[in-house]
Amino acid sequence: MPPPIPNTSYLLISPLLPVIASFSTFFSSSTHNTILSKESKTKHSDAVHNILAIYGTGDIFALFPGRYRHFFQHAHGVWGDKFRSVEIEGGGHFWIDTQSRTQLLEDVEAFIKDEAT
Repeated sequence: MPPPIPNTSYLLISPLLPVIASFSTFFSSSTHNTILSKESKTKHSDAVHNILAIYGTGDIFALFPGRYRHFFQHAHGVWGDKFRSVEIEGGGHFWIDTQSRTQLLEDVEAFIKDEAT
């Protein structure tokens, strides 16, 4: 399904990595065509303006921050300058602690401001 309007931007906060997403969706084929996939870029590149993914080093679903780093390096290779990721030290999947949540909110606010200009 194409993005609903041209210049759509995506904000992904603590997105589940493909292996975990496969378990949570009972291995549906939709997990292989996420917004970060090559297939999605091929189909929707003209409509997608920017993508920001934010994750924390304490996310229990990633198990190791290196998994997010590797995954998002690949996504950057696919999407180029349209994709940016931010790693927040100590941020967990549910953003409970005040320090990492404050950083999360600042990054989201900056992304929204950038998209509005």
